[in-house]
Amino acid sequence: MSASTSNRLRLVVTTTILALGAQAQDAIGVVVDRGRPASSPLGGRAPYVHVFDPDAMQITGSVMLPIPPFANVFDVEITRDLTTAYVADNGVDQVWVIDLTTSPPTLSAGINPIQTQIGTLDLSLSPNGRFLACGGGENVGFGGTGITILATATRTETDIIVFRTGTGTCPVAIESAPDGTLIVNEQTLTAPSQHEARLWRYRIDENGRATAIGDPLEPGNIPGSQNLIVPDYPFLPPLLNALLSRHVVAVARPAGGTMTSLRKGPLAPVDAEALDFPSGIDLAYDFYRSIVYVRTIESPVSGPAGVGNSQIDGYFFSPLIGRFGPRVVSIAVDRRPGTAYGVEQMAIDPARRRLFVSGLAGGEVRVYDSWTG
Repeated sequence: MSASTSNRLRLVVTTTILALGAQAQDAIGVVVDRGRPASSPLGGRAPYVHVFDPDAMQITGSVMLPIPPFANVFDVEITRDLTTAYVADNGVDQVWVIDLTTSPPTLSAGINPIQTQIGTLDLSLSPNGRFLACGGGENVGFGGTGITILATATRTETDIIVFRTGTGTCPVAIESAPDGTLIVNEQTLTAPSQHEARLWRYRIDENGRATAIGDPLEPGNIPGSQNLIVPDYPFLPPLLNALLSRHVVAVARPAGGTMTSLRKGPLAPVDAEALDFPSGIDLAYDFYRSIVYVRTIESPVSGPAGVGNSQIDGYFFSPLIGRFGPRVVSIAVDRRPGTAYGVEQMAIDPARRRLFVSGLAGGEVRVYDSWTG
């Protein structure tokens, strides 16, 4: 990616079948393809990880994952140096490691996959790249789940945060902030939208141990959230970026119909935006233009990707004061993504003004002009 500043530029956005990373003159995209179930008329097919060039919009290599057809592979994270991608395999609690330096890309040597003791639906890398947080996803009523912290150098677990109160609660969305803290959305009830979200902040120390910072934001303060992001400015020096990126944006679960901003520390609601469609899916942030993109679907219930309408809306947003501005673009999409908790299904390339959209259940990634739609 071309950079208009001498500072090193990196773009990393994670998604259920799309991740996009860029630094200086280079750019890498990663698409996770779940394959086909054995019951498909075309026959079963194992999942693949496809690597593509975001500039040329062409696949440059693919890696088959040695797991059953249509396995529960979801989120993707790319390291800052663009050498490695991590893929969440939630079905059997593990993370696959992809070497992006080889041509074609390959499964990385060493410990691979990385086994965890808790599910791996949503992933988030710490700003320094030393630790990978893995959110366990939904398991309310069945004992709950938790978060595993992995050391990327040794590919071993350094800590486990277990969420178990009553029938079990679950961290369904996690997001690392520029200041090194981890924002966690804990689902406390199975109801699809109402007031069941508890939000936490954790700090991960140099040994990979996580400690809660202050008290959580208790349920009832915002509608239950589906996904989180911390809008930031990665082209700025890290300390300045951490200073300016003071807020979290959350989009509500099915039937919530709301996008909310929260002060990061201590967590507290700041602003809210009513959405045209009721069910939130994911978020992305254009740090060149200060626009937050929110993706919603018309259905008020959870469900898989497939037939149905979805919408992507872009709003001006200030990470410093946490306020939403006017809506600047609205994009109608004639397919609905699956409602995977915490897993982003959009990626933004602000330099080229491109918005990559996945999760369409059509074997495709659509690319839109992020300013004109």
